[in-house]
Amino acid sequence: MEILLNGAKTVVQENNIFDLMQRINQNADGIAVAVNEEVIPKTEWKSFTINENDSILMITATQGG
Repeated sequence: MEILLNGAKTVVQENNIFDLMQRINQNADGIAVAVNEEVIPKTEWKSFTINENDSILMITATQGG
């Protein structure tokens, strides 16, 4: 299926956020995920179903100063 991942069209086989994170080798620490502009709690990543044309935004928290 095709989704928008951080603004880029991406074809994925995964059907939930957790599996998508595993595929892109993204460590879940300090990551926030929104699907179609709705923040998805980390506790729901395994059960939240990704659908065709979803817009997924993954944001990494960083320290600065």
